[in-house]
Amino acid sequence: MKTTTIQPFFLCIVFLFLSACNETNSQNKKSKPLTQTKKTMAASGLFTGNYAASYENAAISAEMTENQNVVRGFFYMDGVKNEMIAISDRNTMKGKLKDKSKNIHYDFSAVLKDSVLHFSITFPELNNQVIALILTKQSSLTTIENAPISNSKPSATINSKTKDRRLIGTWRYTEVLSSGGYGSNYTSLATDYFIQFKPNGECLSWTGSSAGGSSDATIESRGTGNVTKEGWYTEGKNVIFYDLNTNEETSIPFLADENRFLLKGGSTKIYQRVN
Repeated sequence: MKTTTIQPFFLCIVFLFLSACNETNSQNKKSKPLTQTKKTMAASGLFTGNYAASYENAAISAEMTENQNVVRGFFYMDGVKNEMIAISDRNTMKGKLKDKSKNIHYDFSAVLKDSVLHFSITFPELNNQVIALILTKQSSLTTIENAPISNSKPSATINSKTKDRRLIGTWRYTEVLSSGGYGSNYTSLATDYFIQFKPNGECLSWTGSSAGGSSDATIESRGTGNVTKEGWYTEGKNVIFYDLNTNEETSIPFLADENRFLLKGGSTKIYQRVN
């Protein structure tokens, strides 16, 4: 019987081949490197923060967040919460405020200098009158509930009540009295009456000048100069005036547009807007 002898050289070749295969399998089994997930943190913008101010004793505040040149938040004016959106450019921004309760939009622009925000709002219902406000950046949230207000009674008692913004401003009603006669018997007298509704809930009224006369005489007066001060707010289609000392209220129906204001009291009076 013939015996086959395996040569040492052949065994060496087989060993090297098996070693190479094991090394390849080991490399294939190595885990692939994990993909790192980058976490992007939104940078806090220049306008991000809370602001507060007081305009004619009316509390004003705002809370806003800026992200990638878009500023969003809420702007509180005299008890009314307005949604806010704007586009920023460095320390300036332009945008709109939206009063959802009345579906009114207000254009605004603002400039931030240090911690002071110079804020300008255009009121379409006031003949596009622009009101400039100065708000200060706060270290904590300040809203209409805790914004600084004056110690005057109108702000403390009715500042949070609804006030129809169409009424804000100064109005004039001219009353004309005449004798009804003709020629030398005719006499007339025209008197201006003014009323001013302030955003803080204060109402001022006074009598202006009077002029008139007849064929024989001329009458002219510069007014009494006495100003009556009371509080005001609105409920539906009624304006409520109230005494600052007794809190006694008087409700009078009204109608208003941008330039005219009608009071339906004991006698109907139509006021024209002055400013």
